[in-house]
Amino acid sequence: MSVNNVLGTPMTEEEYAREWGFDSLNHQKNGDYKWMSTHIPNDSIVLEIGCGSGLSTLNIASQAKQVFSIEINEHLIKQATLYLTENAYPPKVLKLSEIINTDLSTLTEKIIIINADINDPFIEQLVSKTEINFICCWLIGAAPKHASDILGVSLENLDIEYAATYRETITKKGFSLSKMKPNIGYNVVIRALPQRGVSKMELKKVVIDDLNELLLLRLPHTQIKDRKTKVESKRMQYITQGSQSQPKDMYLFSTLL
Repeated sequence: MSVNNVLGTPMTEEEYAREWGFDSLNHQKNGDYKWMSTHIPNDSIVLEIGCGSGLSTLNIASQAKQVFSIEINEHLIKQATLYLTENAYPPKVLKLSEIINTDLSTLTEKIIIINADINDPFIEQLVSKTEINFICCWLIGAAPKHASDILGVSLENLDIEYAATYRETITKKGFSLSKMKPNIGYNVVIRALPQRGVSKMELKKVVIDDLNELLLLRLPHTQIKDRKTKVESKRMQYITQGSQSQPKDMYLFSTLL
């Protein structure tokens, strides 16, 4: 894979899936997914943006009536399928080409994983033709190759802000899907590292102000829940060399739109 002169060597999709699995496991151990799932109304039909390695999906399924999870990374789908099956929730996995020709009303499995990009036009049909009434946009990652495709920038030319730009793009897409029908809840969970000299309240204000600007909203600063966590994460970044475990304090900010 080509080297980016600014950021180094990009992860492959397989490397990214492995790193995300490690990162996700720490969130699970810290009880973060359980905390996030408490924001989902009971018996919802949920659209999850990215199943990751399946840990978030399992927690959603514990609250929801049914989960449709959209995941582009086939390596993550394999991880999620194994994990969910081991935990008594074997998912039905469909490629986009398969689900286009499927009668959606016949999908009765608790968890359906669709190998697709959330930006594919068919996802709008999925929302409109099913009873999806809640969308989870949790801890969106930014695998270099997929981010490159979505942003229309070559891997060699991605800049240091690419991950933030990609996450904003996905957050806006999820919000637009939630506006397709009345009464679809939209839950966004964002990770933020505290900077030296910046208080939690100041960080919280920055997060909500950024969301308001991104989604053209006027949410009060009180409309966000927070949780302090500690993630011992390998490097979930662009560069693969020298990956080390580094415990870090981190805040999770959750808002329901």
